[in-house]
Amino acid sequence: MDERWFLVFGFFLLIIIYVDGAACGNAVLEEGEFCDIGKMNGGNCTNFNYTGGSLLCSDDCSEYDFNQCEGEDVCGNGVIGDGELCESSNIRGRTCENEGYEGGTLKCRIDCIKYDYSECTGSKTVCGDNEITGLEECEGNNLNEKECSDLDYTSGVLRCVNCKFDFGLCFKDINETIEENVDVNLTEENLTENVNNEIPSGVVGATGDVNKFDFGFSLKNWLIVFGGILIIGIVLIWLFIFRIKK
Repeated sequence: MDERWFLVFGFFLLIIIYVDGAACGNAVLEEGEFCDIGKMNGGNCTNFNYTGGSLLCSDDCSEYDFNQCEGEDVCGNGVIGDGELCESSNIRGRTCENEGYEGGTLKCRIDCIKYDYSECTGSKTVCGDNEITGLEECEGNNLNEKECSDLDYTSGVLRCVNCKFDFGLCFKDINETIEENVDVNLTEENLTENVNNEIPSGVVGATGDVNKFDFGFSLKNWLIVFGGILIIGIVLIWLFIFRIKK
């Protein structure tokens, strides 16, 4: 193989290493990164109630990786381990409403195996107990004295599924449906017209904008791209001169 191809391949490999080194994993704690290789932001396994081991950084540098920490998971360390439902700082994104209450603040119990509902408000919803409580709309055959006609429908059979009304067999008058569809279409047309009139041309994201030059790249990524193009250009010029001399 021509030695020039080896040179081209080497420069391409250099570019790949250069681009990869400018991102997560370059051992430099940069803006937007929680940690990086060798840059753990002062953290170690013992800070999180483990007995030892090596604290790592996640692949995207957004959080710690505890996979190589040693010792039993401990309630209160912020890490939901085996047998734990939650942690004081991590309730898995759940809310009192998700648990069947009307509102309030959901917390984790001190043993980390159950939620603490002491600050939730309203009665807890228990679907299946034949009583309409909390956020339940109905219970089994108990429709809370409601029919399709009570809920913006003209006819049909109202059903109860998982303690919520099921409108699958409820129907509306055909004329009302047509009028609603016309109103929705008019509303969408007005919104589109208003957006096109209010957003000036040239603003990023404006309808019909032909001056947009973003592509979702940050300044650092653009510098990486331009640097790579510059290196490729130098290589091609060198190859051209080298071939002339040959």
